[in-house]
Amino acid sequence: MKTVKYIMAVILAAGTVISCEKWPDRQVFEGSGLGAVTKYYEIPEEQSEVHVDVIATMPYEIRNSADWISVPATSQARDGFTISCKPNTGLIRQASIILAIEKTSHYDTVVVRQNGTTAIKMLDAEADGVAKIAMGGRVGDHQLSVDFYGNQTEWISDLKVEGTDISFSYLQNDLDIPRFASVIMTFKDPAGIPLAHRFDVFQRNVEGAEANVVDLTEGGKWANCYLLEEPGAASYSFEPKHVSGEAISGQLRTVEVLWETAQNTVENLAYDQTANKVYFTKTAGAKGNAVIALRDYNGNLLWSYHLWATSQDVKEISLGGVKFLDRNIGAIANTAPVAAENDAVGMFYQWGRKDPFPAPSKMNEANGVLSAVYPANAITLQTKQSGVTLETAILNPTVYYWGNDNVGAEDWSSVQNDGYWNTAAKTDYDPCPYGYVVPDKTQIDALIASRSGQSASYGNMLKCDDGTTNYLSSGGWFRRKLHATSQYAHVGQHPHYWSTTTVKVDDDCVGNYATDKITVVKEHPRRWGATIRCVKQTVQPAE
Repeated sequence: MKTVKYIMAVILAAGTVISCEKWPDRQVFEGSGLGAVTKYYEIPEEQSEVHVDVIATMPYEIRNSADWISVPATSQARDGFTISCKPNTGLIRQASIILAIEKTSHYDTVVVRQNGTTAIKMLDAEADGVAKIAMGGRVGDHQLSVDFYGNQTEWISDLKVEGTDISFSYLQNDLDIPRFASVIMTFKDPAGIPLAHRFDVFQRNVEGAEANVVDLTEGGKWANCYLLEEPGAASYSFEPKHVSGEAISGQLRTVEVLWETAQNTVENLAYDQTANKVYFTKTAGAKGNAVIALRDYNGNLLWSYHLWATSQDVKEISLGGVKFLDRNIGAIANTAPVAAENDAVGMFYQWGRKDPFPAPSKMNEANGVLSAVYPANAITLQTKQSGVTLETAILNPTVYYWGNDNVGAEDWSSVQNDGYWNTAAKTDYDPCPYGYVVPDKTQIDALIASRSGQSASYGNMLKCDDGTTNYLSSGGWFRRKLHATSQYAHVGQHPHYWSTTTVKVDDDCVGNYATDKITVVKEHPRRWGATIRCVKQTVQPAE
């Protein structure tokens, strides 16, 4: 958010960069006179070319004052033009390019911002020390500050500029895992435009500490959901890849918590670019769920993951010959609740999306409200009657997309796709832990047929094939109807569980089978939020 606000401020100020005595009465012509389709371009530090699309009624002149940018002197009305930029080995820089039609006094401004060096400063972990970062040139009036990540603060101090270097002191790293911070320099360029440059600092963990870190993806066990089963404080790592093993596209830089169901469930997040690993710690006794995100050098979200902290082993049970997990995704308990506790409900999902949404706060209110999440405003709603693209959903994992009840396709996705989830072959959007998938209708039928007849608070008891029992929570629906005054429906009354089996609901609405009551499976719209009980993947991935 800080980056976005900053960029907007730069854009507003950019018009003062170049003086235009030649066009003293310049004005922006709305419509077909003259105008760049895109006014702002942000480009990487390596040499780059950018094409600017322009709407113009006649040829126009192009004026540029930056020596690191090359542009043609003029351009034809509808052709646009190409900007060529030299590599930047120093601080972030910015320039404005003026487009003008002299005869009509029409003009427009294009702002080009080029990132500076993004090399990461690597620090020793074994002892306190002093380090320097090369800026690639001198800078005048400036300020220095530090962004610390993962609740590790004050391990960098005494920042100052010495010639063309930034000098700072750092403390030794006593964690099992690496840590990450950014030294930020704010300054004004020669045209007086305020800019901010980030220098990344990465401090490795002490030698031998990696033996204390649980590698969640060891052996290629990639997933969108990772179980944290250690009861005490524990350090973890995972290789950020898709379920298929394909690399996450984009230049990964930082990792952060988007929301948690309990504060400080996970801490000390850091991304090691060299090893391509995410590191974090789970606090002792932590039980809950967290969604974390990877961002690139421009702050863009690239991918997100669900961390599921149970502080106990999640086991496998057999119901009618089908191997299920002993609890819903995100549940921190597998037994009937005492009072109105929601520990056994788990997370809610729109069909086909990998990212979860929280449980209701209580089980004794059929039209319940969202349980507490941190930060409090993390989960948002957007009314999208025609749905959104898969890319939009991936880049906005905290947004629940919904529409009017029983109108249109009733799908969060703007393009119908029956393959986002697949029981036979785990997809890149599957929400289950490694080795497990969303069940199909036949498997959900086996779950229903396993009812024991034994009563249970806010749910049902299932009889496992070995004679033991297992609890099935009646979590209800999340965000089912747009016009409803409540966030949930059927809480504590009906268990709604998604399957992968697709069914055509009516002429417009395409949905998937899910439990409607414990006695029946029925088709439901895909934008509704339901819980998931994962099953063992029939064909296991290669180890």
